[in-house]
Amino acid sequence: MGPVEGLPEDQLGDVGFDLQRNARNLNENSVEVRTPITKIPIEIISEIFDISLSPEEPFEQHQRVAFMHLRCVCRLWRKILFNTPAYWRGLTIPLGKTVEGEYVDPDLPTSVEVISQWFDRAGPHASVTLSFLPFSDPEAISTATAEFATRVMTVVATEKRRWDLIELPSLFIFSADIPLKERVVLKMLRAISLPQAETPWAYLDKVSLPINPVDPGEWPFQLNGPRSFEAALPKLKNLGLSWRCPWSLPISHSSIESLDLALLNPVSTSVGLSILAQFPAIKDLALCASNIHAMSEETAPLQPIRLDSLQGLNLTVSQQALEYAGRLELPQLRFLLLVGGAPGTSLDLLSLTSTIRQTRVKALMITSPLRGRHVVALLSASAKMEILTVRSLRFLKYALDSDGIGTCLMPELKVLYVMKRLNATDLDNLVQYFGRRISALGTGEVEPMESGQGLSVESGGRVPKKHGVTIIAIQDLSEDAFVEEKARLRDYGVVLRC
Repeated sequence: MGPVEGLPEDQLGDVGFDLQRNARNLNENSVEVRTPITKIPIEIISEIFDISLSPEEPFEQHQRVAFMHLRCVCRLWRKILFNTPAYWRGLTIPLGKTVEGEYVDPDLPTSVEVISQWFDRAGPHASVTLSFLPFSDPEAISTATAEFATRVMTVVATEKRRWDLIELPSLFIFSADIPLKERVVLKMLRAISLPQAETPWAYLDKVSLPINPVDPGEWPFQLNGPRSFEAALPKLKNLGLSWRCPWSLPISHSSIESLDLALLNPVSTSVGLSILAQFPAIKDLALCASNIHAMSEETAPLQPIRLDSLQGLNLTVSQQALEYAGRLELPQLRFLLLVGGAPGTSLDLLSLTSTIRQTRVKALMITSPLRGRHVVALLSASAKMEILTVRSLRFLKYALDSDGIGTCLMPELKVLYVMKRLNATDLDNLVQYFGRRISALGTGEVEPMESGQGLSVESGGRVPKKHGVTIIAIQDLSEDAFVEEKARLRDYGVVLRC
């Protein structure tokens, strides 16, 4: 109820007189100054935002995006928004220049003092991401930029702010190829490794690091204890390593779930295995090991590495990588992705197929341009596979011509994705393959086909339910295209979708 509501009529005049007097006093004691908004300090405008937009009612994602679009109006609005960090989810500081020599945003903070002020205004829950432009010109990564990045990390660590991501540039290598006076990455890692009562890196869950030749005595982390890599980054879950060091270094972590490991300089097989053995709990592994090779001093047989939690393997194809992966024991592997590799390369897949046979791979994706016999060898080893993705169906011709169908039945296959357009030859090979497949697998437990899908001669009008397959291709096939082939595929329990 308002202050006037419910008052007797004889008191309304007194209330009105008091309001009029208060308004007159307010007008006489106020001073109006007209000035362009560009002359008003940014802090004052930001305070108006703080009053108008209560942080107690946090923005939804779409509201936050709309609010941040104001930064595109002009430089003034960008500065205003930078000074209202209470409505941001965090601060991202990309360092370096693009290939064209332009910074992403010229109004991003360029001094540690400004960043400290931003954190003071943001409150205790603000987070920060430090990254380097992925396509930076190597010459643009100057010593000044590197020193600034180091100071930023020091400030955030000192103020015990929350890190979301640190992505150090692979261009910062431990050599004289780039004229840096100090080993910047090593200096950053030392800042992380310092023992603290309350580690400032406690929230960091993703890190990308270049590991270049460094003397083991200069390496800041120990294998165990308070100076270990895991003790410094206790909640780390995702780690990317660009490994150029010819020897192993203590970087073990028992709770990392996703590892992207690129062995970029020549290293021995034993070193490569010892690096991977330091991450026993990984569930997903992306591995590029084209520069790994057996050294002459490796006379003793190498013990395989067992990764009991690994479920997904992304392997960049090369003979060295295949042999390296063949030394892994992966009892829980469910997804295998093969990428890269030169077309027509002759490969020996024996070591990899031996590893796959000991697993229960459910999904196999082959985007690498492997030869038909290589694909057939992989499919023969993946007896439990349910989902297959391939570049093309040329491997079917090899399976049919070489009578490889006997070992390449894929009895558990449910879905087949084809990345290239199908042609008449592909459809003919599909019909032949699935016809022989049904005959080889037998009828087993059967169910009637759906109405209008035809009858299978081989199964006496019934198709094994467990052998039904859906083929998904990227092209559009009209209803009148390949009518006969599609009808025969339906007879074999195969549905073609485009």
